[in-house]
Amino acid sequence: MKPATWKWIGALSSIALTMGIVYMRALGKPASESIHTKIRAAVARQPELRASYDRALSDGKLSLAEAREILEESKALRNRPPIVPQP
Repeated sequence: MKPATWKWIGALSSIALTMGIVYMRALGKPASESIHTKIRAAVARQPELRASYDRALSDGKLSLAEAREILEESKALRNRPPIVPQP
């Protein structure tokens, strides 16, 4: 083969490898059962999280990124100031 052919093969294989890595990162790792249990407990305590939980499980699995988002939303809901009715 000509040297130019090897350059194209090397370039295309590195692009394919990079695209595969990006795809796997975007797909996300699934959350473990213990993390899923924590998320379910948070949703049971705070029904406001139900919409986020249902959206995260729309594809049938809960990824670590989705679990992190739900836990951060739970923390934000716990830290909000209480609503005081006006007289």
